[in-house]
Amino acid sequence: NRKLYSTFRTPHTTNGLSFIDVVVGVALMSLVFVAISGVFKLSIELIGNNKARIGAVALANEQIELLRSLSYNDVGTQGGIPSGSILQTENLTLNSVQYTRRTLIQYVDDPKDGSGDSDINGLTADYKRAKVEVTWNLRGEEKKMFLVTNIVPKGIETIAGGGTLIINVFNAAGSPVSGANVHIENT
Repeated sequence: NRKLYSTFRTPHTTNGLSFIDVVVGVALMSLVFVAISGVFKLSIELIGNNKARIGAVALANEQIELLRSLSYNDVGTQGGIPSGSILQTENLTLNSVQYTRRTLIQYVDDPKDGSGDSDINGLTADYKRAKVEVTWNLRGEEKKMFLVTNIVPKGIETIAGGGTLIINVFNAAGSPVSGANVHIENT
């Protein structure tokens, strides 16, 4: 029985790996490591981009909250219309990223009460709109984001303090009186 077993053995068996096996194994391992390093690099870039974007949102939100905290008459930019104390352009650094913050404030003529010459109350500066834009460079590419808010006076609409006076005249029965003559004196 022993003799039968030995006749079926191949005489040239070897234990170990050939050179081609080693080359294929190294190539596969290299491919896996290159893929992992590419994913790692991409995730680092994504984290850096998100960090810069979050900083830009924080700077824009900070400016919007400052504008909302001001009285209506104080909302404006230096050298702008409407004028105020807010800088039009600022260069800021946050988390080692350089940002440029631009603030634009302008009057808005709301079409709900007519526009231009057909404005019902003749006041075309109904409220103010503020736009805060933040730009930054990331690996040579300019990125930007902006926030917009409307700032409305406490009265109905005004360019200065005060408000709009509306007078409705009714007769004793509670019906509106058309063509009523009203005289107002401001002492």
